[in-house]
Amino acid sequence: MTVQLWPDKEAQQILKFHGADADKMIIVETGFGPSGKPHFGTFGEVVRTNYVMLAMNELGYKTKLIAYSDDLDGLRKIPEGFPGWLKDYIGHPVSRIPDPFEEYESFSARMNALLVKMLDELQLEYELRISSVCYPAGTFNEQIKMVIQNYEAVQDIIFPYLRDETKEHWFPFFPLCENCGSISHTRVTAVDKENLILAYVCDREFGGVIGCGHTGKVHALNGNGKLQWKVDWPARWHAFGVHYEMFGKDLIESAEVGDRIVQRIFKGKPPVHMFYEMFLDDKGRKISKSKGTGMTAEEWQRYGTHDSLMLLMMDKPREATKLYPGIIPRYVDTAMKAADAYFSGDEKQAREARTYKFIRLGRIPLEPPVTVDFTTLVNLVGNVGLENPVIVEDYLRRSRLVEGSLSDNQRRDLHDLILKARRYYDEQMVLELAEPEFDGEDGFLLGQLVAKLEAQEWEADALHNELFQIAKNHNVDPKKFFRALYFALIKQERGPRGGAFIKLLGQEKAIELIRQRIAESVRPKEPLQEETVPSGTLLPVTIAEEVKQRYPDMVLGAAVIEGVTMQDDRSEDLEGAIASATQSVQGIDIQVAISQGAIDAYRQLFATFGANPNATPPSPQNILRIAVNDNRLPNVNNVVDAVNLTVLETGLSAAVYDMQNLDLPLTLRFAQKGDKHLPLGGRQVESVEPGELVYADASEVICRALNHRDSDKTKITTKTQTVLLIVDGSPSISAVTVLETLQQQVRRIIQYAGGTVKAQGLLF
Repeated sequence: MTVQLWPDKEAQQILKFHGADADKMIIVETGFGPSGKPHFGTFGEVVRTNYVMLAMNELGYKTKLIAYSDDLDGLRKIPEGFPGWLKDYIGHPVSRIPDPFEEYESFSARMNALLVKMLDELQLEYELRISSVCYPAGTFNEQIKMVIQNYEAVQDIIFPYLRDETKEHWFPFFPLCENCGSISHTRVTAVDKENLILAYVCDREFGGVIGCGHTGKVHALNGNGKLQWKVDWPARWHAFGVHYEMFGKDLIESAEVGDRIVQRIFKGKPPVHMFYEMFLDDKGRKISKSKGTGMTAEEWQRYGTHDSLMLLMMDKPREATKLYPGIIPRYVDTAMKAADAYFSGDEKQAREARTYKFIRLGRIPLEPPVTVDFTTLVNLVGNVGLENPVIVEDYLRRSRLVEGSLSDNQRRDLHDLILKARRYYDEQMVLELAEPEFDGEDGFLLGQLVAKLEAQEWEADALHNELFQIAKNHNVDPKKFFRALYFALIKQERGPRGGAFIKLLGQEKAIELIRQRIAESVRPKEPLQEETVPSGTLLPVTIAEEVKQRYPDMVLGAAVIEGVTMQDDRSEDLEGAIASATQSVQGIDIQVAISQGAIDAYRQLFATFGANPNATPPSPQNILRIAVNDNRLPNVNNVVDAVNLTVLETGLSAAVYDMQNLDLPLTLRFAQKGDKHLPLGGRQVESVEPGELVYADASEVICRALNHRDSDKTKITTKTQTVLLIVDGSPSISAVTVLETLQQQVRRIIQYAGGTVKAQGLLF
């Protein structure tokens, strides 16, 4: 059985009501009020009407579309973006108002040109009929005559829908004022039914303007006025022989009135109707032509495909739809799935295939379109920073999202889709992207992912399964981990299938993005005080360019903590934590321990700048040796002891310096000839071998061999108020691990010494 969608059901209603005469031309109408530009509602009504026409054509019936422009309607208000002098034309037929931009013969001619352009771009066959042409030509003379000669009966039909104050002067015809040219300020004062002569006065209030006061008489036929809207509409149905017209929900009452007028006044048969819900703007308000709210079809197609726009009009016409750029990707993707369903011939996808035939208006391309998930494409071009469609196509091919040879048309359409995706990301998506925020758990899990991506090349499905496994291994809700992952990759809470998208980006790019976004998430929003940090910087620490060039993957963590409370003695909590940590390392083999993990990473790094890691061991190695051999850590003060505790637990080197004794900035650089260093606890300044990796302020070397030995100049004492915390990385230690350790160190210092974090972040 053939799947029936709503246009098919509408076609059946037309045949049921008007008879199944195959020789009959089925007339359908759509109306346009040219007081403003054609908007989505106009476009939607035309397209949806054509869906019904297609269904009729498939049943063997001929159809004709009449597009009617009611350009004798009076201007109600000045559209947004139009000049203020139009206020002088309030109430005048829009066909008799000059074009404000002097490009067309009238205001309505400009709007009608836009309507014609829209219809022609849809490649529709239609007959344009215009009110300012039809009335003078006598098209509605028969209907006008019946209305005026039976105006009391018309009033009986309409009055139940009017307010009492409106009924007093209501008449079904507006004479055109012979003095000022208004059609909306006149009211009929006397009626000569036999001769169809109407006396009138131009004194009504309309659009905040009072009529000119002129009195006169006009003959009702041949363009000397027009029927009131609720009467004009059914007059068109009767004059044109309309079998079908759809309309917005706000016109249900007017349609009911029109049906009764056709039946009782014109003694005819009204058309079959379907009402549709309204398109709303992003704030849930009805789209307004005069205010220019909502989107236009042109704006939609700047980002979305034509098929996606047509699908929007096919989708649930009885449900209100908020119209804003954020819905475009979903409709692009759904339209592509409909195309796949049509060309696959899969009977299980018959509904989707039938939908595709409608959105193509029966004009099916000879070749199936190239279908690529648009949401994935947007995230790819945006986050990788690609603009050249040829390069993006190569990415898609390497990820097997595009396979096989493409015809010229297919490649053109694919490249057009890529350009739309890039525009959407740049002009719409960037405005809505959230700044990522990660907690320690997020950072740890992302670090696990980075390590796995660095370790091997993955297949997409296996990688996707591994994402779930990472969360499961650490008893974390996968939803929370995926949220962190999507924030890291695309700055959104949700996204495309994780494994496939990482492969599409490329594992190296995914690693880069994760590191970058984590760094951004901990970067302070405001710089530190001038006396604390050099002007223009966020952290008083830099990495020299020569270090970056030799160790491009090296990451440092840094934090500034103000207002610490110094104590020489440990608190019970801190003493207990240290005892527990030192006890946990008892019995381990130090040689095995230093040959793996972070300590081994530092030892390998030391060798690259000429330091012997056995004679000049990294500080975490020294702390581990003391803890194992002495089952304790030296008691220095609460800040230093808290930092050493975390070094023992994590294996990552960290140091704290008294900020007031530093000649900022502190720079990680290679030692130069003439560099000097005063060792911690020493009294004699030492020379430093050139080429050694050191931290130095503007005056001297503060720490030798990265983390081997600190300076006595910047040691933490009872007078310290502000500390600079450094967590050392290494080319083989991930940014996520450094970040996690930095956050853990900051929490420990504040726990045992108080203070306020003024800045923290990663340096690359």
